[in-house]
Order: sequence, then C-alpha cells, then structure tokens
Amino acid sequence: MRPLDGVIVAELGGRYAVGACGTLLSQLGATVLYVEGDDLPGDKWAHRATYVLGKEPISNEKRQAAIDAADVVLTSSDIDGDKAAYENTIHIDLTAFGLSGPLAGKSYSDALIQALTGIADTNGQEGGAPFAAGAPILEYEAAIYGAAAAVSALRVRRLGGPNQSADISLFDCGINSLPTYLPAHHDGKVPKREGNRHPLVVPWNSFLTSDGDVLICTVSNDHFSILCGIIGRPDIPETILENNDRVANRGLIEQAITDWTSSHTLAECVAALSEAGIASGPITTIDDLPTEANLVHRNSLIRAKDGDREFFAKTPFFTNDAWSSKVADTVKSEGSGEIPQPRGEAGGDNGPTLPLDGVRVIEFGQFTTAPLCARHLATLGAEVIKVEPVTGDVARDWDPRRDGLGYYFMYSNADKHALAVDMRDKEGWNIVRDLIASADVIVQNMKPGSLDRLGFGWKDVQKFNPSMVCVGISGFGDDSAYEGRPAVDTIVQGGSGIMDLTRDDGVPLSTGISYSDITGGQLAMLAVVAGLELRERTGKGMSYDVSMQDVTSWVTETTWSIPPEDRGPNGAAIECSDGYVWMENPADAGDIDTKSKTRAAMFGGLAPKGIKLAPVLNVTEAATHPQTLARNLIVDSEWETGPWPLLGSPIKLSKTPPRVRRPINRPEAPTPEVLEKFGIRRRSAAE
Repeated sequence: MRPLDGVIVAELGGRYAVGACGTLLSQLGATVLYVEGDDLPGDKWAHRATYVLGKEPISNEKRQAAIDAADVVLTSSDIDGDKAAYENTIHIDLTAFGLSGPLAGKSYSDALIQALTGIADTNGQEGGAPFAAGAPILEYEAAIYGAAAAVSALRVRRLGGPNQSADISLFDCGINSLPTYLPAHHDGKVPKREGNRHPLVVPWNSFLTSDGDVLICTVSNDHFSILCGIIGRPDIPETILENNDRVANRGLIEQAITDWTSSHTLAECVAALSEAGIASGPITTIDDLPTEANLVHRNSLIRAKDGDREFFAKTPFFTNDAWSSKVADTVKSEGSGEIPQPRGEAGGDNGPTLPLDGVRVIEFGQFTTAPLCARHLATLGAEVIKVEPVTGDVARDWDPRRDGLGYYFMYSNADKHALAVDMRDKEGWNIVRDLIASADVIVQNMKPGSLDRLGFGWKDVQKFNPSMVCVGISGFGDDSAYEGRPAVDTIVQGGSGIMDLTRDDGVPLSTGISYSDITGGQLAMLAVVAGLELRERTGKGMSYDVSMQDVTSWVTETTWSIPPEDRGPNGAAIECSDGYVWMENPADAGDIDTKSKTRAAMFGGLAPKGIKLAPVLNVTEAATHPQTLARNLIVDSEWETGPWPLLGSPIKLSKTPPRVRRPINRPEAPTPEVLEKFGIRRRSAAE
C-alpha cells in the first residue's frame, strides 16, 4: 500500500509546476489523469514524456469526466485562464504570483520570477551581472509545496473537514528561498554577488585544481582546523578560527586553499579532503548524470525508452518499504487512459483547525534542511520539539545577529520549542528516548548513521514506537555510494548537474540560494505528511531516506533532452542606469541605449509591447515589494525584545491555512518542570 492509493488526481494545468506536482502525487500512489490535447497553453507539453511518466493520459475531450472523478484537481490559472471554483474537490492552483496582490494573474516565467524575488541578483560572478538558474527551480519548489498542500487537504477531509483550495505561487517560493540573504537586509546591507561563495560561511567556494574545479565547504571550527592542516597552513586557525572572523579574512583563507589545490588534481583533492571528513566534490555535467556513481547506486534514474531518450529522473522518494521503487517505466501513448469511477467522497464541517493538529515532531537538525522541514510542519499545526546540543545549534551564532541570535537561525526555526540535551549523558539519553516514545515523527539531518549509533535509528525506534515516521535528510542519502562522505548544499549542487546548467561565460555557478538544502527540506516535509497518511491506513510507521542530490537532479530533468548548446537560463540580464532587467529574448532590446535608461523605463517601454522582461530586484527591494507585503511573506512576531521578522508560509490553504506564530525560544534545559509541559514525567530535586 502507498500513501495515496485510491486517490484520483486530474492534472489540467500547463505549467512545469503542475506536471511535477502530479508526478509527486503519482509516485505516492494516486491515479493521475494527465489531460492533454492540441494547442493547450503552457510549456509543460513540450516535455510530454517527462511529465506523463507513471500517469494515465486522457484526451482533453474527457476533461470534465476527469474533474468529476477527481479528489484533487491541479491547475495553473494564470496561463490556462481556468477560473473554475472546483468547490466539490480539493483544488491546487499553481501560478506565478498567486490569487492576491498587485501582480496576481500575471503569467511570468520561472526566470522572471527569479529576477523579481532577488534570487537572480544573488547569483552571478563577483563584480558581474546577475544570473538566473538554468533549471526551473521555482516551478519545482511550487510543485513540492503543491503536493504537500494536496496531501494536507486530503488529511483534513479524511478527518471530517471540508474540501478546500490551495493557492501556490512561484513568487512566494522565491521569497521563502532567501533566508541566507535576508539577514544582510535586516542588517542594513544589500547582498552582493559572490560566485560560489556562501555569504555567511568561510571557506565555501570553488577552487582551481590542476585539471578542473573542486568545491570545498566547511561549517565548523574543527573542520576548518583540519582543512588548514591538509593544505599545510596550521597557523591560520591560531588567529582566525571562529566563523565570523573567517568571513572577515575570506581573501587570505581562499588564497591559502588555492595555493594547495592548484598543485593537485581534482581527484587528489577530493580523496584527501573526503578522507579527513571535509565536504568537497566535483562539478558534474548533465550528460554525465546517468553514470554518476551515487545516482546509479540509488537507482535514482529510470530507463524508459521514448524516441531517442532513454533516461528519466525518478521522483526522489526512498523508503524502508518496497513501494518507493515501484515506478512506471513506460511512456503511454496519447489518450490511452481510462476514467476511474468517482469515489464520491465529500468534505464535512468538522475536522482539525490545522492539518497536523495533535502531531508531535522531534527534530534533530542544524543549518537548513531539517530545520526548514520542521518549520513548515509547525506552521501546519505540529508541535515541534527541537533537540539541540548543550552548546546550541551552530547557526544561532552566525552573523548578522540581533540580541545575540542570528537572523538566519531565527528564520529557519520559527514556531518550535528548543531543548538543550546532552544525548551522550545517561539521563539526557533517557529524556530523548521518552520524547521519541511520545512523538509521531522524527526529522533529522545528522550525518548518516549518527542516530543509529546513539540508539535512535529506525530499527531501534521500531522497538518502542513502531508507528513512528522517520525522515533523514543528507547530501547523498543514507544508502549511498559515498558512505561517510560529508556534503553541504553547494557540494550537492555540483554533483547534481544544476551548476552545469548555470554557467556564466563558461564558469559553473551555484544557484545563489541554498537550493539543494531548500528542496531537500521541502521533500522531507512532504514525506512526513505522506508518511502520516500511510500510517493511518496501515498502522505502521515509515522511514524515508531523502538525498538532496536525488531531489536536485530531478529538478534538472526537463533539460536532459535539450542539446547542450541550448541549455542554460531563459534569457539574460541587460544593464540599465540603476541596475538590470532580465529579458527572455535580449535581442528585443534592439538598438536602445539601455545603460541610459532606468529599469522602470525599460519595463514601461517594452512590457506593453508584449516583450517578456522584469526588473532584477535586490534582496531588499524584493523583501519590501508590494507583492511580498500583500502575500504576508515576511511577518513580524513579538519576541523578548520586540518584533522579530519571520517567513510567512507559501502553502496557502483556504480553510486550514498554516500559521506562523512565534520565534523559537532560547534552548531550555530539560528540567522536570519543562518536561512536564510535554507530558514527560521526571522527579524533581524536591521529590
């Protein structure tokens, strides 16, 4: 049995986001009716084989019958003009800007949304022009959020609640992707383009070897000291050890690393660094993905012949059960599907206030992936207990800070309760065991095997909480060809093909935003809500192994059948007097002296002519844009010393909308009084 067995989905919309959302729901077990026909609007149809895999293709003449049978309808009303209400089913509408705000209804492309949300302005070479990612990164973010909205709405209906709609916007996804860069905005600064560097962490970059580029990233003081020993500069940590000091001395540190890498081959660098536990890796091309060792090891690709195309990306669900490997490997012909009988399931008037009311989540997470996953679960109603080491999550101290706490950390951890526990201490271990025994979900991004060694791995937890849903997130997966190899976002982007698609004058670039982290955390969130639904059907728990490489490679799938010379971003940045505009066809600028015109003048002069362009906004402009404000994408919540900015939810359900309520607390010691709040009984000193 799979989480959505028996659920029927009518996939109507022409956006990539609709196709990818339907694919996710299909692999979770739904029967997806892929409605197609001549001259339907949208770009999805150009990649039919990609998006029809595992679905039931039906003709557009059967559209209404598909809608009548469906539990879930997927549309993209901005390009399809589909304004139907779909009140008798769950309706997920995936659009550029959503259904509210001054830009509602405009049908912008992924690259143009990257420009408007500040993403393109963070991406590019140092001192160069802004750059958009070469894959539809926001379409796929919207797809994952859309699938999570669908499963959440199905859960609400199953528990007696009403049918409802979800308004999912690429723009909302873009703003939600900025927690790495928004801290500079709150510190009164504008983030600069820095190539493959990380704005908050050093060292983190690509470095020249004797035969190519190697990516090297560290996040801890210990790893930095080890790295300095490998490159023959153990003196550097003696005066420059803390991350904030490293950021201030970036140039000196990067030059020392380059002096070492340039005298070694790429393979020699990766071998030496991986053996020492330092995150490093090469930049894999799109054409090399079918033979990439870890993707082959994990069976992350599907062999399904369609014309000259042989490989397809497998939707990245890996579980302890066999169902995740049961993926259709044939591309069905047009109109070959049948319409199932309608289930006749109607919504009720009761149900939970939020989809995950009553669900308890234990998070063992640092940095981005697990914290992002658990943050979204909290807004959906789950009670999230974040178990931190006694020294706290490292990201708490990342600059810029306010009141002793980093903005990045606070953005990533809203609506949780933090406990500081030493799990290697006997009493601390017992406390964590009791918390797990009381919970429904574990989310973690510890190094693969770490929880197992502590006695809290999947098999251990099954002995005392057999209905637990466990989700582990890592760079290359728990079951990996690179066992023990550390990985962080940029390393994973390099190994997933997306940097190959984002080349500026031949130089491969990461997406600026921590895209592999973000989508890894998103998919983990979807895995949790799907796993909870499967548990309701079977009474059993589920373990999910989320590989950031699997997710990121999947996002590049629409480029696999495109000739290499035609790959890359959709358009280019054109310089103006006050910044840049992004134009899908730069030739449309004609002989205009663009450098003498403002972005507003360029847009105002060309957009009315049907020319597709948008101003490239910096992060501050994006954060304060009227669309951002209208959609409540950055909200203030009261904390100890006044309002604190938090990210609003991109999962806009109509009847049970997620709630962003409060910043995370400073970590509390697990005293008997604190544990009593969570129903965990401990004797106090007085007893």
